[in-house]
Amino acid sequence: MPIEECLVRYAAPTLAACKVANLISLPCCIAKPKELKQCQSCLSHSGIEIQLLQERDGRRLIYVYRRSALGKVLQESEIQKFLSDFGYVDFSPEAALAELSRRFSEMTDAPASFPHEIGIFLGYPLADVRAFIVHRGKDARLTGDWKVYDNEEEALQTFSLYASCREKLSALFRQGHSLSELSVCG
Repeated sequence: MPIEECLVRYAAPTLAACKVANLISLPCCIAKPKELKQCQSCLSHSGIEIQLLQERDGRRLIYVYRRSALGKVLQESEIQKFLSDFGYVDFSPEAALAELSRRFSEMTDAPASFPHEIGIFLGYPLADVRAFIVHRGKDARLTGDWKVYDNEEEALQTFSLYASCREKLSALFRQGHSLSELSVCG
């Protein structure tokens, strides 16, 4: 599957401006630096950026995000307070992503070393990110695009919105629309 199709399939909510970001794990043979750079160029008009967070075991962890949306999330006082507990001190998108990348680079195979604060960077509700960490990913009330511990009804609506984005953008891509055409400016 070409990288463009992977981005449409796995980052559709971000492309459609319904979500802050998506995290995609792809084989290195698909997520080649040259192709990622070309995709970044295609998406730059819409405020979407692509960042490599980690390369490990023949896979690349790609963060596809809307810079302006991430900036808004990172300016929320409760988010800053939460992230500061993990060592974040600068809440500009560049600095926060640099710290997140650093945390990924220090990750070991132990599940506890995974930077679960990534949920904030993906736009998940703070209450769910906190609960996921406290409960170690168990005892969720609902599982979908993320594990839900609070406000199930709102989460179900969001899951439905994300599914709709994936279906619509994938169909348009199959009809010949380009990655650039499918990314909403914002």
